[in-house]
Amino acid sequence: MNWLREKANFRIILVSLLLGLMGLIFFINGWLVNSLRESVTKTAKSYQAFIQGIANQEELGDYPTIQLFNNLLTETDIPIIIKNINPDEVYTTSSHFDDKSEKDIQESVIAMEQNFNPLPIKVTADNGVEIINQKMYYGDTDMIKIIKLIPFIQILIVVFLAIIGFIYYSSSRKNLQNALYVGIFKETAHQLGTPISSLLGWSENIKEKGFDQGMVKYIDQDINKLKDISERFSKIGSKANLSCINLSNVLNDIVGYTKQRIPKTKNIEICSNYPAVLNVKGDEVLLGWAFENLIKNSIQAIEEDSGKIEINVRQFLDRTIILFIDTGKGISRADWNKVFSPGYSTKTRGWGVGLSLTKRIIHETHSGKIRIQKSSKQGTSIEILL
Repeated sequence: MNWLREKANFRIILVSLLLGLMGLIFFINGWLVNSLRESVTKTAKSYQAFIQGIANQEELGDYPTIQLFNNLLTETDIPIIIKNINPDEVYTTSSHFDDKSEKDIQESVIAMEQNFNPLPIKVTADNGVEIINQKMYYGDTDMIKIIKLIPFIQILIVVFLAIIGFIYYSSSRKNLQNALYVGIFKETAHQLGTPISSLLGWSENIKEKGFDQGMVKYIDQDINKLKDISERFSKIGSKANLSCINLSNVLNDIVGYTKQRIPKTKNIEICSNYPAVLNVKGDEVLLGWAFENLIKNSIQAIEEDSGKIEINVRQFLDRTIILFIDTGKGISRADWNKVFSPGYSTKTRGWGVGLSLTKRIIHETHSGKIRIQKSSKQGTSIEILL
């Protein structure tokens, strides 16, 4: 459970940092764009004053003045459109619009008004009254347009790096968990070796002294079970030895052992539906472990005094389909993808290891698939494909 909490906390911190960084980028960019726009407005007002000066000259045909005006519109980096008020038509434009149609220019005027208020061009009439006969529209320079795109490029880079970092973190975390799994299991197998050997000696001693053979039989079963558990743990992290096995025998052994150890307070029936011979390629010990985990989970899910577990197996072409069906409390649809994750458990004392190991045995060792086929308050059906 701590793994899941740490992973969730890491995601929250990562998302918070990303949002904070994005906010900072947009704030700085907005400040920079506004500063540049203020500079553009100051320059545009200088152009406005110059154009008004030309408009109020008595000799409008003065060649040097007209040439200077044309050079201004050609060389300026600010897109400018000057429109007559009456009639409403474009008077002249900067070189930015040399290849633009009348429609494109009108659309540019609308876009410019969204960022900058047009500047009036005033002329003095013969009676001394100032009138506005033109308006100068201006917009963002190419530099401002590029700067406005920078935050989105930066965000894409940051998100890309964050994804790479998260993948690396997840991979490192998974490798660490795998190493931890292997270390724990191999140490457990080693620690079980000594008491198992001792129990085998005591079992032989009990047989020689003539104790109840029924009791001896159950003791032998539990000792053999401990040996199986030790072997299971020792196989984790080692290359699996896949061979042709009779899957029916594996299931029969697990079902027989589990039936004898169902709590006396529960009346749970385990029904098997598969042929006597069912040959598959697999590891007998690891598959037995996976099946036992599923049966134990089904038993724990049955909270009523009575219930039923069905194990159905069929073969289709070269694949084997195994169904574990119980009448337990079911699994919430939101948890279907979580139940096979390491550390996830609905039990207060659960480590969340059993089903995650089952998935690893099926997916990684046997190249199979395991999924929740359906689940409701009436029970759960888990499908394995080998």
